[in-house]
Amino acid sequence: TSQALNGQPIRTANMVITSLGVYLPPDVVTTKELIQGCKKKIWFPLEYMTGIRARRMVGETEFSIDLARKAVQECLANCHYTPAQIDMVVCCNITRSDALQEISMEPNTSMQVKQVCGLTEAIAFDVTNACAGMFTAMSVVDAFISAGLIRRGLVISGEYISGISRTAQLEISEFLDPRLACLTVGDAGAAVLLESSGGTDVGFHELDMYTLGKYAWMCIGRLTEEPHGGAIMMVPDPMEHTAVAVKYSVANAKYTFERCGRDPEKIDHLIMHQTSERSLLDGAKAINKAFKKKISTKENTINNLADRGNTATTSHMVALWDHTFDGRIQSGDQVVFGITGSGQTIGTAIYTLDDLPERLRTIQQTGQRPAKLNDDQSMWPLPERKFPRVQIAAVGTFPEEAELPEDSVETAAIAGRACLAASAYSAADIGLLIFAGVTRTGYVSEPALATMVAGKLKMNDTIELETDQKTFAFDVYNGAMSFINGCQIACEMIHAGKFQTAMVVASEVEINKPYFPEVMLGLVETGAAVILDRSDSGQTGFSLFLYHYELEHFGAREAIGRYTDGKPCLQLKEAANLHALYLQAIPTAVDQLLDREGLERSQIKFLLPPQISSEMNGQLAERLGIDPQFVVDQAIPGHDLYTASLAYTLQYLQQHNLTEPGDIGLIIQVASGIQVGCTLYYF
Repeated sequence: TSQALNGQPIRTANMVITSLGVYLPPDVVTTKELIQGCKKKIWFPLEYMTGIRARRMVGETEFSIDLARKAVQECLANCHYTPAQIDMVVCCNITRSDALQEISMEPNTSMQVKQVCGLTEAIAFDVTNACAGMFTAMSVVDAFISAGLIRRGLVISGEYISGISRTAQLEISEFLDPRLACLTVGDAGAAVLLESSGGTDVGFHELDMYTLGKYAWMCIGRLTEEPHGGAIMMVPDPMEHTAVAVKYSVANAKYTFERCGRDPEKIDHLIMHQTSERSLLDGAKAINKAFKKKISTKENTINNLADRGNTATTSHMVALWDHTFDGRIQSGDQVVFGITGSGQTIGTAIYTLDDLPERLRTIQQTGQRPAKLNDDQSMWPLPERKFPRVQIAAVGTFPEEAELPEDSVETAAIAGRACLAASAYSAADIGLLIFAGVTRTGYVSEPALATMVAGKLKMNDTIELETDQKTFAFDVYNGAMSFINGCQIACEMIHAGKFQTAMVVASEVEINKPYFPEVMLGLVETGAAVILDRSDSGQTGFSLFLYHYELEHFGAREAIGRYTDGKPCLQLKEAANLHALYLQAIPTAVDQLLDREGLERSQIKFLLPPQISSEMNGQLAERLGIDPQFVVDQAIPGHDLYTASLAYTLQYLQQHNLTEPGDIGLIIQVASGIQVGCTLYYF
């Protein structure tokens, strides 16, 4: 990127898919077999209605992490880079089932992949955004690349989603049951390695997405409330769900082509989200009607459903993979990806392939993998960053005197309203909304809770015209690190010119309270939110973010959802010396950060630590040599402020007018993994 006069980056290079890896589990299960396996016999013509004859499903020994790992291994084997040469790993799978009827909450999928695949130098976090998750993660990686923070990033999804099929077989009770869509899904792993193309001839010319939160409740994936357990997806009105997706995605595609000046008649391949044959046909008709030309044809519109089904986040990449190897997709072809996902997330990506198809076919034919580059060839120095800083424009937390809602989405929305009230912005002004909470009422996994919060806040929750203001919403998921990850993502997407304003919001709930009140996690049940925008002076706001990982203590904190007596129970396991491990790891990260910023510890005015306990805050100040009176201690005895820590500490400084221009705050967070995240904030 280069800098324009107004500080906005100008794109001089597209992001390109350097390598692709897909893993499909070996077991083939037909639609007929799934229908016959339903506990209550139904006569719905599912294969006829969807065009799905069969799909791949995991056996008894494969789960989300296995699909992700095998896709990563294939992807990295197909490129010139080693695992240690990857700068970022972002996982985006909807499901986190890593054992039978278990959900891995901490450490998350990206941290697990980082550990098992040797991605030792990569920044790691998850994003979730229903079936739009992979393109959401790509958009994040694109921002980090174009802002000059990373060289390359790996986007991964281990989509073990067929568990909802097994749950649905036990629960479907009628002809048009809202759980029928569960029988259309298939399992797959996909991994995409992304980097700058160095120019604008190939790669992503456009990658645009937005959220219509009004429709966030049209498809909900969560744990079933039935005693047999498992995940389930409810789509009460699939026809309306498809109609909304088609209407807005077609309008967005037309607008995207008009805006970028590319010729839609030169499309070689149109890859829409692979949900059903009917939805693909409806989409094709609507595209041709909107463009008033035959843009979508039988020859260029890819239908990958017959033997794959709906593989959720991975469906576009599975289609790209399959039709690369059958020879349909060639090097130099132009591909349009139609992006839709529950939430409702709408988007369009216009992409020109480099020689990736030819490279992949050559590897398959010859069995010869590319030689690896050494670090001198691949790890060139990143450019010095000279962006105006991004600042916290407002902070909001859940009011102490208010009664806690039963739904964690509402808790987050209340914090969001408080944040907006403290700012000069309205809900319509927020271009990016990131939800950074971890625990969620009902273990909702789809859609992104950010889309539901956007709906609650009526944050551009629907549009009339493509030129209307829009909001893009998704979740960041990385234990207690989520909020800092969310702030950094917001900063980099603002730096990259994707958005002017962003809100990061979180809420936490004692998720075991309904069934196992004796098994509490010790979290403060609250909500927190911050609004970020570009600093007028360019001096106020966040410096660089730095992460330090000590994977040898990977299992020191684990949170896993399991079933106990037919009810979900989140089980938290912590090593007795966990806090000591955190305290041991933090100084290394802080010293690295200060070294890069050219500062001494003595220049730090305020320490904003993780709000786990006052005792730990005091010990941390002693370790870092910071005067205890400058430690912002908002810890609540016996409880962890967790993802709300940063908002509470910033709010305290603000409410008590403690900062002066030029003061520097050191922000620290710790999480399972073990991870330490830190940044400097210039007041």
